[in-house]
Amino acid sequence: MSQAPAGGRDAVEKLFRHPELSMESLPVLKDAFTTLASDCGEGIRALCPHPMVFAVAETGLCKASEVLDRYQNGVAYIFHANGWGTQVVIGIERATMFLLVESVFGGDGSEELEVDERPFSKLELRLGQKVAALAAASLNQFLSGISAIDLVLDRVEPAISSAMLGQAETGVAHARIDIQLLDRRGKIFIMIPRSGIYPLRSKLERLGGHTSALVDEDWTNRLKEGVESTTVSLRAVIQAHSSTLREVAAFKVGSVIEFPLDAQNNVIATCNGSQVFTARLVQSKGHYALAINTFADGSSN
Repeated sequence: MSQAPAGGRDAVEKLFRHPELSMESLPVLKDAFTTLASDCGEGIRALCPHPMVFAVAETGLCKASEVLDRYQNGVAYIFHANGWGTQVVIGIERATMFLLVESVFGGDGSEELEVDERPFSKLELRLGQKVAALAAASLNQFLSGISAIDLVLDRVEPAISSAMLGQAETGVAHARIDIQLLDRRGKIFIMIPRSGIYPLRSKLERLGGHTSALVDEDWTNRLKEGVESTTVSLRAVIQAHSSTLREVAAFKVGSVIEFPLDAQNNVIATCNGSQVFTARLVQSKGHYALAINTFADGSSN
């Protein structure tokens, strides 16, 4: 009985392999993590007297165990992603949990906190859940234009283990969010299994030169309207007269300064110091007015 050549088997196996992924090829997902950090910072502001800064410090693809091993003393909130058929982990390291509690009760991060190994209290777990809920809500909203992820809290893991998701070798996309309160820092992390990302790869990619499908047209229109409604100062200058310093020093109230007859055709209009157009001085309905001759780009009316 003949066997298929090795090269043929390799070709067949490649057909069933998942395509290679990289965070660089998933810019929409990276944007989702960036927005998540911003949304968490805004959301926690209502609870903390002192502002806390949330920022993406790291994103990447790796094994689940590589992330979970770094946060074994923390707490993890497991969300079921109904729309993606997978689970998403939002975790908070132990020191960060205590920093959040301290800040809610008025702490400004100026004192170094002693981190003990006791179990988390119900209050601490509830506060951590609030932060995780802010992160989940941000992902739900941001990714709704791609494919609704529909995150719903499934369970809380007060003790993180490398086997928490089943297989420790599970491939995941992860992000680390750094939190800062004055000189104190903390970390939270997000993990999304690759199995949930592969089917949506084409939607999470954004090719150069193409506009993201996540652009909010209503927000864009409001921004455009706000920019176009901005008040600016338009100044018209007649540049047709020069005087000596002696003549200027001799000016007094009632002095008459004569301009050439063609001065009215040499008016330069500027906006915030930049030339906009040249014009001529005219009268309209009993008022002085400007009739535009040429715009700054050389075009004429």
